[in-house]
Amino acid sequence: ERINAKIDPSAVNLVMDMLAKNYNDPIPSAIREYVANGVDTHRKENRKKRVLLYLPEVGDEHIRIADFGEGLSLEEIKKIYANFGVSTKRDDNTQIGSFGIGSKAGLAIADEVNITSRKNGIETSFSLIRDDKGIATILKEEKQTNFPSGTIITIPHPPFDERITRRIRRMLSGWSKEEVFVMNLQTDLNNYRIPDVSETYPEGYLIPHKELRNVAQYSEGCVSVGGVLFPVSYANLENKMNHT
Repeated sequence: ERINAKIDPSAVNLVMDMLAKNYNDPIPSAIREYVANGVDTHRKENRKKRVLLYLPEVGDEHIRIADFGEGLSLEEIKKIYANFGVSTKRDDNTQIGSFGIGSKAGLAIADEVNITSRKNGIETSFSLIRDDKGIATILKEEKQTNFPSGTIITIPHPPFDERITRRIRRMLSGWSKEEVFVMNLQTDLNNYRIPDVSETYPEGYLIPHKELRNVAQYSEGCVSVGGVLFPVSYANLENKMNHT
């Protein structure tokens, strides 16, 4: 006899909350999820645009991520944000993520994520919230707009200390500043991008210049998978290249 596992209805809110907070390093991870979504939509639509990232400062304590992709309709918002496990990327190996969880990543660091998305001349504003009743999508406004399509994610959060900023620097280092650009005036987070200042070898291997190795914490080399870096041994890379 086979008995398939299922979620007890009384535990649904608990399971959704656990999935939304399932990150070892929540702040860089949440930012990475939304940045990656923006990069994916730009690449999918072949748009030569940057994803813009603004980090919280005194007087403006919000994280903002903006992309200039095709945006989301009201029905797409209901499908993606109001459900766990729904993904538009599952059949596309060129995009990052396919589990239908990343759109809720902001709830790992805040109880409310505000989103404005524009598509085909319609702007929809809504919030993703977590309260004592569980996780919900709250639709706020739908109106016509002349602004270009795209999506803006806003997450309330106090300014980061240097320890967190270092982790964000490492997280961003896999994307060129032509793909992801930090808008804060007083920042060096656009300077430490491995694709911009690295030697590129066959099969996508990157060897960072020496001045970047300690900053990005890749002492030898790495391979980029959709902007996410994975370390590789230079000795193994050299051996592989000698046998190709």
